[in-house]
Amino acid sequence: MAVKTRTRRIYVKAKKKRYRQKPTVSLAVVAGMVPALGAVWADAKRGAWSNMGNTAVSIMTGYTDGKFIWSKLKFGLLPMVGGFVAHKIASKIGLNRLIAKSKIPLVRI
Repeated sequence: MAVKTRTRRIYVKAKKKRYRQKPTVSLAVVAGMVPALGAVWADAKRGAWSNMGNTAVSIMTGYTDGKFIWSKLKFGLLPMVGGFVAHKIASKIGLNRLIAKSKIPLVRI
């Protein structure tokens, strides 16, 4: 009688493509920074170099000379928080994933 030989099947796993995570820029957060940078730039154009730091702190925290003023926040902190919230909502509904799949580089909402 002939001896049966067993043949082994070798399964080759397909290699997955590994993508490097690329740095992205959130447009909503950057758009929220524009009013803050504009206010500081206005001080720079006037030549008030010593006042630039005070302006940046006051629009981000709302404090000016020891007093809290809500209207100062509308140029600094509130637009940035709004941009961050818009970015999170866009991520939750899948808009950023859609942008990534369409191969648009460096940009996210």
